[in-house]
Amino acid sequence: ETCASASEPCPCHPDHEELCTDSWGSWCQAKVWGSCPVACAAEEFKCWVTPYSATGEIDWYGEWTETCATIGDSCPCHDTWEKKCETTWGDYCTSVDDNCPLDCGDYSYCWHYGDDSESCANDEGCVCKDDEHTCSVDGKKECFYKEWYPDGC
Repeated sequence: ETCASASEPCPCHPDHEELCTDSWGSWCQAKVWGSCPVACAAEEFKCWVTPYSATGEIDWYGEWTETCATIGDSCPCHDTWEKKCETTWGDYCTSVDDNCPLDCGDYSYCWHYGDDSESCANDEGCVCKDDEHTCSVDGKKECFYKEWYPDGC
C-alpha cells in the first residue's frame, strides 16, 4: 500500500497494472483484464469496431475495439468488410454484401420479387422490370411478377 498526493493518481504496478482515466477519475487496472476503456471527450461518443476474420466473417470471439467519434458524425466502418448506410434516423455500418435500406421520402417502395430487390416509386408509381407486368392499381403503376401472374394484370 502506498500513498499519493490528492492531486495525483495512485501509482500503478509497472509490470502488472495500467493507469486508466475517465470522466469519473483514475484507477489501476490489471493488465490481464485488457486495456483501459476508451474515454471519449464531451463532444464525442463511444463506438465499437467489429472484428473480422481473414475471410470477412464476424469474429465473435475476437477483440471488439472501442473508439470515439465526434457527435454529428457516425462510427467508423471496417475498411474491407463494411459499408456505411445512411438513414433518416442515423448512419450505421453493415456488411459489404448487404444492401442499405432505401429512403424513398414521400414515395412508396416497390418490391421486385424476381431479383429480390426494391426501388422507389415516382409520381406515376413503380417502374417495373422485364420479368414484371406493369399494372394500374388505384391510378398508380404496380409491378406484378410474371411468373406468378402469367396471364398479366
